[in-house]
Amino acid sequence: MLKSRLKHLKREEIDVEKWDDIIKKNLQSRIYAFSWYLDAMTGCKWSALIIDDYLSVFPILIKNIFYIPYVTHPYLCQQLGLFSIDLAYIDEHSNLIIKYLKSNFLKTETTINSHFADGKNINFRSNHILRVDRNYAEISKNYNRNTRRNIIKAAEGGLILDASNDILSFMEFMKIHDETGVVRLIEEYILQLVETSFKKGSGSLIIAKDDTGIHSAAFYIIDEHRIYFLLCASDASGKERKAMFMIIDDIIRRYAGLKSIFDFTGSNIENIARRNVGFGAKKEIYYYLKLHWAFF
Repeated sequence: MLKSRLKHLKREEIDVEKWDDIIKKNLQSRIYAFSWYLDAMTGCKWSALIIDDYLSVFPILIKNIFYIPYVTHPYLCQQLGLFSIDLAYIDEHSNLIIKYLKSNFLKTETTINSHFADGKNINFRSNHILRVDRNYAEISKNYNRNTRRNIIKAAEGGLILDASNDILSFMEFMKIHDETGVVRLIEEYILQLVETSFKKGSGSLIIAKDDTGIHSAAFYIIDEHRIYFLLCASDASGKERKAMFMIIDDIIRRYAGLKSIFDFTGSNIENIARRNVGFGAKKEIYYYLKLHWAFF
């Protein structure tokens, strides 16, 4: 049996080149786990559990309750968890990580990818994905009747779609119309994420507008594997005119034919899940890991 060695490294101690290389090569590669993305969404405050010189890695975000550390989940990082070069060690390394987390933190509550040992500490969550490796006509055949009707309604409602480079205007629109309140809570992190993705040439903003202004907006990032539909919001007019259906359809149309996946980045919320499925999306399972302090 492999005698694994686990180290807990702070952000400044992590070899970024080795880190990003393992994330890129992993079968469960997700943009959320790359160093630049974690830097943006945590203010460079993440750390990681490293096993055997980057054979396996597990990013974590630590916060404190009355000076007692616990592990929580960064916003807009749907699937983190275990990333390993050799899948043969998943069970062993998962158990090592669980033991370390339970021994050193008051609690751990974070979402993780499916490369993790199944057990009593995890619950299932649902994501929705759509393969776009066909032409648009083939993809859109699987839209349901309601989705088709909403796309037509948006088009007939006088809305125009446009790419935007105005990050600050997008942020203001999101702060006003984000019903969850999350955007205001982590505004500086989202701004850093959008700006960094633009510099890397992977981020895009798309807006639905008319002569009176913007009524819907969305932000997504594309990498070699997926198109991540990360943020979106609509005002009352945008909702009434079904602008988000028009936006999603436009992105699918734009990238149809690529060997890629449109990742809706959710959802466990019923009405959003219904919208996603209406585009022909399929369910993808990931996990929610929940641990409490224990002594061994």
